[in-house]
Amino acid sequence: METSPNRTSRNFAVELGLADRGWFMYSPGLNEAVCDLKRGKVSDMEITEVRIGPSIGRFDPQPSSESFIAISYFAEGVDTLETPLGRLHLSSGDCVIWHSSTPCVFNVQEPIRMLNISFKEKHLKNQIINTPEVAGMHFKPSDPFGKMLGGFLEGLLAEWQSFSDADLVLALLAARNLMVKAVVKRKSEQLQDPDTLKLQRATRLIDQRLYDPDLKPQDLANAMHMSLRGLYLIFAKSNLTVVGYIRDRRLDDCRQVLAGQRSDLNMNQLALSRGFNDLSTFSRAFKRKFGMSPIEYKKWISQTVHAFERSQ
Repeated sequence: METSPNRTSRNFAVELGLADRGWFMYSPGLNEAVCDLKRGKVSDMEITEVRIGPSIGRFDPQPSSESFIAISYFAEGVDTLETPLGRLHLSSGDCVIWHSSTPCVFNVQEPIRMLNISFKEKHLKNQIINTPEVAGMHFKPSDPFGKMLGGFLEGLLAEWQSFSDADLVLALLAARNLMVKAVVKRKSEQLQDPDTLKLQRATRLIDQRLYDPDLKPQDLANAMHMSLRGLYLIFAKSNLTVVGYIRDRRLDDCRQVLAGQRSDLNMNQLALSRGFNDLSTFSRAFKRKFGMSPIEYKKWISQTVHAFERSQ
């Protein structure tokens, strides 16, 4: 088992050993970010217990990393996740499932204590079809499977460090089976919801016209043969807005371009090519979502890559 003591750092993902996995975490305006991480790994499964003080940060998918699915249980605290799929408000007792291909930005408002278990995607493809779709699945204690998952993971959080490797394997496999059952049940419920199917169609249409600066909600409503109000309502059911979703998808695409080692576009060209009217609007929106300007982000990516290459 790996243990990281409490430390202070601007980007404390480095000290937690998570920076090369795509995590960036910091506490603007605070003198120190209290964090503690304990991690264990058995049979291609990893369990992590983490405490993080008030902070903001993000996760950037790493193309070179092997894909995984993770389930997180929030024992304490309040956290907000901003994702391409919408906004999640997480508090004590909540469980959320994640896929390594999905970026996110988080904001810890109250210190969190969390248990996270990750499983390699290759072991789940026969049980969960289209695995990236699990990203952002949120189970609250009031949900039947949320209560079951949360109860099991709460017990595991209290005891896992005392388990032998053999017992920990059995416990993590049990957690994986519960997660699979919860995912299958939720996907079945979604397939029966016509608004979910309409939302999926709308997001596909947005992706097809992502670089069109003239794309408007009314265009989507017309393409789907529905009223503008009806379109707004199906997005609202998932805590989304049409304009906000389009903006966030464009920003995520820009972030991926900036994370690449080669790009023939300067910042102004990138902004205009992704549907933003001007560079200043793009820069403000990018900083609100990711915590730094596009120029700062590209510089940070370059520094992170060089630091990682030197460590190899």
